[in-house]
Amino acid sequence: MRIPQFIAIWLLLCQFAFGQFDLSVEVSQVEAITAKAARTEPLPDRVAVFLTERDPGSKSGIVVRVNTNAKWVTLYVQGQSIVKSKAVETDWILLAPAGKYTVLIAQSDPEKGLALEGRDVEIKGTSTPPVDPPIDPPPTGDFASLTKAAKDAADRLNDPPTRAALANAYSAALTAIAGKPYDDARRTVVMARQAALNARKGPSRLVDWQTNFLQVVDAELTKVVPAGDAAKYAMAVDAIVKGLQ
Repeated sequence: MRIPQFIAIWLLLCQFAFGQFDLSVEVSQVEAITAKAARTEPLPDRVAVFLTERDPGSKSGIVVRVNTNAKWVTLYVQGQSIVKSKAVETDWILLAPAGKYTVLIAQSDPEKGLALEGRDVEIKGTSTPPVDPPIDPPPTGDFASLTKAAKDAADRLNDPPTRAALANAYSAALTAIAGKPYDDARRTVVMARQAALNARKGPSRLVDWQTNFLQVVDAELTKVVPAGDAAKYAMAVDAIVKGLQ
């Protein structure tokens, strides 16, 4: 193994005598997730780690713990970066592709001089590196037709107060149904819009929104939303809101 240039020069300059040190090396496999930055917050029995601009996948590596009676010790691996652990003084972290590496351990003491020792280590990696679960694509559908049906029906009825009240009711229901099953979401929407119609006053109470709007948009909704599909139902409600605005 070629001795790193900086150590070779140091040997020539310092003219240390090679001494004997007690040395033991512990190696443990690790998997790391890398990111631009991280922040930790304490929880009752663990910590939460918040990552900024996380890199995809994970990195394989090892933690090298050196136990020695030397006054000074460092590690070097040709062509790879070793990170000194801030938590434990004698721990080093090597993140690299799976394979075998030679770690050069340099130890120094004012009385014993300098000693170099190579140790073979292996990064095993993982056969199937963990990845984030795929994100389901948003459901598709021709919701433009539903928006047009709602707009055209509301335009024909020409009742601005009720139109505004229904737009608010559908919008509030849309917020309330987030994450709810299809049947619960549908009940919430029906109750919200019926409450808006029941609260009308004056001439608006004579305008037939039940037949000329609700039945129209419900008929169009059934064409684009399969029964039981909560995600598409929410998108349909949003399309109706757009038609009312």
